[in-house]
Amino acid sequence: MSDVPARKRAALQDGAPSAVPGAVSLPATGDGARRARRNRRRSSGRRRSIGFGVVVVGLVCLLVGLVGFGYRNLSSVGDDPAPIEATPTSVVPDEAVPPPPRALVIQQGTDGGIVGVTILVVAEGGEGGDLVFAPVGSMVEVPSFGLSPLRDAFALGGLPLLQQAVENLFGITFDEVAMLTPAELTSLVEPAGVLRVELPSAVEVVTPAGRVETVFAAGPVDIAPAAVPELLEQRGSGSDLDRLVRHQAFWRAWLAAVGGGADVAEAGGAPGLGAIITQLGAGEVGYDLLPVEVLATGTGPDDDLYAVQGAELDALVAEIAPGAAGTSSARVRVQVLNGTGVPGLAQQVQPALVPAGAVVSLTGNADRFDYETTQVVFYRDEDLESARAVQRALGVGEVVRSLVALDVVDVTVVIGADFVAEATTTTTEPGA
Repeated sequence: MSDVPARKRAALQDGAPSAVPGAVSLPATGDGARRARRNRRRSSGRRRSIGFGVVVVGLVCLLVGLVGFGYRNLSSVGDDPAPIEATPTSVVPDEAVPPPPRALVIQQGTDGGIVGVTILVVAEGGEGGDLVFAPVGSMVEVPSFGLSPLRDAFALGGLPLLQQAVENLFGITFDEVAMLTPAELTSLVEPAGVLRVELPSAVEVVTPAGRVETVFAAGPVDIAPAAVPELLEQRGSGSDLDRLVRHQAFWRAWLAAVGGGADVAEAGGAPGLGAIITQLGAGEVGYDLLPVEVLATGTGPDDDLYAVQGAELDALVAEIAPGAAGTSSARVRVQVLNGTGVPGLAQQVQPALVPAGAVVSLTGNADRFDYETTQVVFYRDEDLESARAVQRALGVGEVVRSLVALDVVDVTVVIGADFVAEATTTTTEPGA
């Protein structure tokens, strides 16, 4: 990540010492209303839908910011001189039946930014499933950069960093990850031909001359494959949530066509995506929005910001991916601190932690950059096993008990030179 451009939030990037370490406050959780609505829908057996026109989210005036909870000097863990040995118990039990396939689909706009983040989960049995749409302005923990919008994760680290941010948020991994340019999206949809898409409202834009122009009319509209990228990219006069209504309408029409026998073209770079879409089209599909609250809205594409509602997200993941590591708020909250000065280390740690049932809640720098051995620090006796699981997932380091209490996370990982050496060895092995 040494080639990452300078940003306003560069102070949050690990690899550069900070005089005043800080932590990012996590968004408040929801009130459970979304879970109750979902349960009612499930009991009625009806197809789920986002229902943006019914759900009204409040405007929060103050953005989530930095709050200093006071990092303790991590050298104090040395006051407990005997590191706790890790046990050989496996972190993730072997599954007799592999989970249904999942895909992450990212739509890229004409300007190179992202305009759509869609999660596809096939149902058990291989027919139908769920789609989840995430606003690109959703504030999530981005490894090495702290709390940032999803669109910034892509701008800062491309598809790999965006994938890490989404996997860390949901606590699941993906079998296929596809970045679709306008041309690739058109090719993917082309076998289905013209789609009849039911648009709940017109898509209007203001021309440079000040006139209001209707790009897509409300109601049933015939959309040719070549027009699909514009349909999904145009923000119109509404918010990003309004745009996601169109995303849902498009996917509903496309999957209906696939279920009716239309083929799906092979996606470049994600050869299994077509099979996942075909499986979804073969049965009932639920449509959900990442549970968020509005933080800010504006007229520009980068003005919308949303806070993720933690408890509501837990309920959603529990429904669409039962048995996944992230289906419970009991996920181990991990803070990752860079103890070597090598940039971007949090991005190497995070992929190992999600399958182990952990979530990277905070990232930053340690008090110094000369740690030789990675330290997995826990603060309460009941978190010892969680710390051991994290250590086993990393494959290096030692588990130690801190004498200083910390409540915002369960475990802190201070990355040492041993992790850097192990990661370098792994990536340079033949065939790796």
